[in-house]
Amino acid sequence: MKELCERGKYVLFSDRFLRRSRPSTHARSACRSKKRLTNQEFMPSDYYTSYIPFITATPKEDFIPVGNTNKQQVGGRKLLLTSRIVLYIAETIKNRTIPFVLVWFCFMLFNLSDAWAQSAESRTAEGQTAIKPLQIGDTIPEELWKAWLSVLSIKDENVQYSSLELYKDKVLILDFWNIWCGSCLTAMDHAGQLMEELGNEIAILPVTYQSREDILKFSAKNEIVKNTKLPLVVEDDVLSAYFPHRSVPHVVMVRDGKVFHIGGLESMKQDGLEAAIQNKQAYFKYFKNDFSEKESLLKRIDRERAIGYRFMSGYRNDALPVQGTEIDSAEAVKRIYFYNHSLLELYRFALDIPVTFPLNRISLQQANLEIEEFAFHHDMGDKLEWLQKHAISYEICVPIDLDDAVIKQMLIQDLQLFTGLSANVTERSVLVFEIGKNLDLRAHQQESANNMAVFYVLDAYNSKPDAVPFIYEESLARQVFVPYRDLSGLSAPELLDLLRDQGIPFDSTTEILTILTVNKG
Repeated sequence: MKELCERGKYVLFSDRFLRRSRPSTHARSACRSKKRLTNQEFMPSDYYTSYIPFITATPKEDFIPVGNTNKQQVGGRKLLLTSRIVLYIAETIKNRTIPFVLVWFCFMLFNLSDAWAQSAESRTAEGQTAIKPLQIGDTIPEELWKAWLSVLSIKDENVQYSSLELYKDKVLILDFWNIWCGSCLTAMDHAGQLMEELGNEIAILPVTYQSREDILKFSAKNEIVKNTKLPLVVEDDVLSAYFPHRSVPHVVMVRDGKVFHIGGLESMKQDGLEAAIQNKQAYFKYFKNDFSEKESLLKRIDRERAIGYRFMSGYRNDALPVQGTEIDSAEAVKRIYFYNHSLLELYRFALDIPVTFPLNRISLQQANLEIEEFAFHHDMGDKLEWLQKHAISYEICVPIDLDDAVIKQMLIQDLQLFTGLSANVTERSVLVFEIGKNLDLRAHQQESANNMAVFYVLDAYNSKPDAVPFIYEESLARQVFVPYRDLSGLSAPELLDLLRDQGIPFDSTTEILTILTVNKG
């Protein structure tokens, strides 16, 4: 355990991501400062060595012949501590001093047990109990206001110890981030600009568990971190215990001593910060809870231990798009959940449709639906706004041994019952485009840094919901090159024009394709 601590390995916590454990030197300083411990934390052996003797079996290869004169090593190898103890006891037996050893051993056991009992009492008095995570509306406890934090100034590269009490009279923003999170860096850059405009009313603290050395090393090659004027909380294990999360950015807003809002990147917009300053909680349409799947949509039924239920609703504003299965072996049930998914994603599960199934192979005409009501595409704008309008949340609790095929059939029935839609996958003849047989490969096989494979053009085209399917052999499409161009934002007709401009011939024909057909009723 101590070796793990000294090497700074990663340790898996229940209900949390991998967290980097602190070296044993930090453990000692934390012990001196009476650091609060939780059952989710990795406690290095240094917390215990003052009280508990660690007794381990001596390995077979470390057996020592009685009478060895060098009590530190044998055969050129340094002895383990347990081996040296065995050697010492053997020597005392040889010298007939065993009564003294027994008296000494009993005395030490009595003192150690007494010390451990006293230590337990002191730890209880110091309140070292599990930290209860804070939710929106909770009051910030006094111990959190006064907790010491390591705050790094990028400008002078120094760490000072500070507390949140400095910011009690302001709207406090805790922005949890990591150096590998691109959107976190965007949020940090934006936060620096907002501080210049709103600095008298808000305080923004980026928070990371990473070390001072890691941050400074990263800042040398990243302009955003290098130029930030924000104080950075580093080596954090306090704030993240009160505000646990799985993904970053994770933004916590504190106002008037209470948790005002918990969100993601969208919370760092100027409108969001101004809403926090003006106490307009209704502005926020979404709040972030990375563990929302652990909380059933039907708490009351769960408490009554129902043997099964099915429930469908619209947008759930405390959850990211997430799906999974939770098994309760004690009650012999399993709960399958889909929170904030599109209709297409639910049908993918129910009908075993591949994730790569293109949107231009979905037929909605008979259902009188627009594609944006059925599935999301990046051309539709902000995904959060789309989710608020069109997302579906579905949950089903069934006996643990119920076959997956039955569960999928139940979902199909529920989709028809609650949405009035039915869907099936069929093979049918449809109009398609294909690369022309008169393509001159030699004219388009110049691979360079300024060219890209035509495969990427065709892939972007087929992702458009309104595009006629374009069929091609992937191996061929990766051998044909066209000048590089940014494809984002180009419509299906514009992508076809790009192919024509580069002399890539294509023809229309009919082909038997797999089509997802959605009907009304």
